[in-house]
Amino acid sequence: MRSLALHLMCILPAAILVGCSAQSRPGMATADVRVIAKPKTGVAEKFTHVAVYDAAPAPPVVSEQFEHVDYQNLDDIVVWLEPSNSVSMPPPEPRLIPVNADRADDKVIPVSVGQQLTFQNQSSQSLSLYSVSDGNEFELKPLPPGGADRYTVRSAGQIELLADPSKPPVAQLYAAPSPFVTRAESGREVTFVDVPPGRYQAMSWHPRLPGASAPIALSADQTSRCTLTVGVNNLSAAESK
Repeated sequence: MRSLALHLMCILPAAILVGCSAQSRPGMATADVRVIAKPKTGVAEKFTHVAVYDAAPAPPVVSEQFEHVDYQNLDDIVVWLEPSNSVSMPPPEPRLIPVNADRADDKVIPVSVGQQLTFQNQSSQSLSLYSVSDGNEFELKPLPPGGADRYTVRSAGQIELLADPSKPPVAQLYAAPSPFVTRAESGREVTFVDVPPGRYQAMSWHPRLPGASAPIALSADQTSRCTLTVGVNNLSAAESK
């Protein structure tokens, strides 16, 4: 298990949480993206820390038409850098995705279009893994415990990895159209290193909240910063009705 953990550390996307040492190679750029989650505008003062819309201090529950989420501790926010001009992007590194149907992890795994994923069965029984997600439909060969098979991501969007149609997904992924992608938490920063200089849009996705975007210009040998604000305030007036 230790060797697997070390292997995973080596193939994670080129982004880390702020507070860790991050330094780009000469000629490349660094981007710090701060992620903030905010409740719906106009929420009563007593709910400023735990919002009415999509927020609650308890684990997610459904109340009437809204799913409750704790904004202060919001995670599963996928953040990526999308070039807005002719930037030559590096190909994504292959990534190992451990799958354990005995105790599935519901955290969203950030991946990128064009990335080769190796799914390894860490369950106690054989698995037949497949996806019916739009643009990423596939079926892997049957995997015995410890077995592995590969899939290259074809399309951006959410991917649910299934093993049994009567049960929840054994893994959930989100594919971004960029190799510079990571998972973030509200109130934290992520740092992308070794990014080609140019103009980008910092983008975000969350399973229950609208995405956000912010422009960021990256210069060689410099660090640029921007903020993404996640929440229902990003919806247009027509969408929020």
